[in-house]
Amino acid sequence: MPPPQPNRIASIQRLLGYAALVAFVLAMVLVVFVSKFQFLSATSALTQAEIARNVAEGRGLTTDVLRPLGVGLAGDQAGRVLFSAPLYPLALSLPMRLLGAQDNVVALTSTVLNLLTLTLVALVSIRCFGEKVAVGSVIILLFTVPFIEQGVTGDESAFLALIVTGLFSILLLWQHADRPRSQWWTVGAAVLAGMAWLTRHEMLVLVPALVVFWLVADRRRFWRRLLWTVIPVVALAAPWIARNVMLLQRPVVSAESYMLLSDTTAYQGDSIARRATPEPEHPWVVAARHPGMMYLKVRERLRPLYSRIAMLGNPFITAFFLVGAVIATVRGRFPLIYWTVLLALALTGFALTMYTDHVAVLICFVPAVTMLAVFAFVEIVSDLDRPSAGKSSRPGALLGRRVRNWIGLDGPGRGTGRVVSFALVLLALVATYPMADYLFVRPPARPNPIVRATERLGDDPYSVIMTDVPFAVTWYANKRTLLVPEGVRQLEAMEEMGLRVDAVYMRVRPGLARDMFPGFEWVERPDLPALLWERVDDDLNSDGPGE
Repeated sequence: MPPPQPNRIASIQRLLGYAALVAFVLAMVLVVFVSKFQFLSATSALTQAEIARNVAEGRGLTTDVLRPLGVGLAGDQAGRVLFSAPLYPLALSLPMRLLGAQDNVVALTSTVLNLLTLTLVALVSIRCFGEKVAVGSVIILLFTVPFIEQGVTGDESAFLALIVTGLFSILLLWQHADRPRSQWWTVGAAVLAGMAWLTRHEMLVLVPALVVFWLVADRRRFWRRLLWTVIPVVALAAPWIARNVMLLQRPVVSAESYMLLSDTTAYQGDSIARRATPEPEHPWVVAARHPGMMYLKVRERLRPLYSRIAMLGNPFITAFFLVGAVIATVRGRFPLIYWTVLLALALTGFALTMYTDHVAVLICFVPAVTMLAVFAFVEIVSDLDRPSAGKSSRPGALLGRRVRNWIGLDGPGRGTGRVVSFALVLLALVATYPMADYLFVRPPARPNPIVRATERLGDDPYSVIMTDVPFAVTWYANKRTLLVPEGVRQLEAMEEMGLRVDAVYMRVRPGLARDMFPGFEWVERPDLPALLWERVDDDLNSDGPGE
């Protein structure tokens, strides 16, 4: 039998290496899932899960969490989804229909989405940058705590990360394509941008970032590419916008537009979300008429957001991403993709200051940033692989030469890529050290007794419960809930609209009086680590706190 050919041996070794990497990734994800997931705790995850359950049960895009603002804007249609984008609940409803509406199903779906994102990063990196960048990117992402936590959180972050990574992957692959003139690249990127907007409304900023990319990358066909960017986005957005306009009877994208006025001098805190009467003017009109009010809001929110952006993945990856943008521009190698990602990050950060300061939304950029940062790091380290100036006779020179030979800077290992592999290992160790604390030191989240106790409310004959934890009560007790208004007058206004509250369920807080709700009687419930009131009459003839 003839001996195996060297190229065949190399192929087998490469396949075994890939198999070992896949097994390691799956094992790590499984460890995180088993050791860290206990229950859904994030408000955004509970919101999306409850909507997805309604879709899976055939009730459409509806929610049992009623907001006073939604009641005031939509009346008897307040149960329709008004404050959330629809795509992720629709996608989440599919596994729920197959496996049931449970916490672990939601978390498992997010875990699978994270694995798909890692797979996409690996495939695109191999195609555009090489195997070392692919392995380094996957390993660093796997040990990036904010990213891997999304696998057990259950909100839309993992789904959005897959879409955004796919968008920038299309732009990277277009730069390597044999037929870059094809408009299918443009259509594919535009469809993903539209899907990102249908997942989080703030991600509309991906469209101008995409337009700038085509403007710089293909000036001769820019207008054609602009047309094929706008058409898919409009086609995806139009049905959702038309549906919301018909529900709210006003020209708004969604009721979420009113969050533009929250945390401003006109509406402190989240009071805009708790109003029981419709706003007389469009929120964008109010914002345009009071630019100073909006400036103060952006300034106050941008400062903490700016300081947290670099920590989404880790500061080392952020630094190499920014350095890589400069190096790529100087060398003319894929500079535009760096600046496109940076522009999208900046626009998203600004949009978040306008609507919400939920910094976890920016995690969707972590895979693309990591891939480009690792590529820049490999390029920098590869420059070290050059002839040394000569041998030194100083003391310790022999040890230095041996170290350089072992690393691959000199000797027989020079030019084999050993120095790049060694540098990537060091980068992974330095950049991902928080994972050790996350896995072995930080305990898993304990079930919140108040959240878990809401399951016991499921057996009570209440139709509508007013509570300060509406998303948990709706998900675990499967009850219709109402976000607590600012006072009894707003509650009266909602009841005049036909909404009757049967009970009040509030977390135990200092200063919370047991007789604070006129028309309701406090109920002794030792099994509930909270305060519960039941309706005893229909006369609300005195004002409560805040009025």
